[in-house]
Amino acid sequence: MKKWLAGFTLGVLTACSPVAKNDVIIDIKSIVNKNPEQVIEMLGNPDSSYNKIIFGKAYFIQQYEKLNEAEIRFLNNVAHEVIINRTHGIDFNPTSLNKFGFEEKAPSSFDTTAFYAWKNLDDIQIANMYLIGTRKTDSTKHNFKIYFRLRE
Repeated sequence: MKKWLAGFTLGVLTACSPVAKNDVIIDIKSIVNKNPEQVIEMLGNPDSSYNKIIFGKAYFIQQYEKLNEAEIRFLNNVAHEVIINRTHGIDFNPTSLNKFGFEEKAPSSFDTTAFYAWKNLDDIQIANMYLIGTRKTDSTKHNFKIYFRLRE
């Protein structure tokens, strides 16, 4: 019984552990100018996909729960935006961009109490980490999202 319980506990802790320091979650640059089929070849099948009108534009959206609830938005059949909706295990600081395949680079503008923003970051027009105002489950860090606007 003790071996079973120890194994079960280890499995739960491993499954719930935050992202490791050097792991790349998604290489955002590899998604630039890709269509939905090419993204599926790279990332696997999405957990859901749907069409949505946002500010008058028709987007096709692929949702990847296992990749920190990544939402990839396609405009005219080309990847246009990527939003990371779940950031548990990722720190709210500029070095966290390495989780998405970028080298460390100082932000173009920032307010450490609200956001970090980069313009013209490699093949990315805009990258933005922004607080959403609620606390993470451990109550010590704020929740935030990460937005990438890809080059067309």
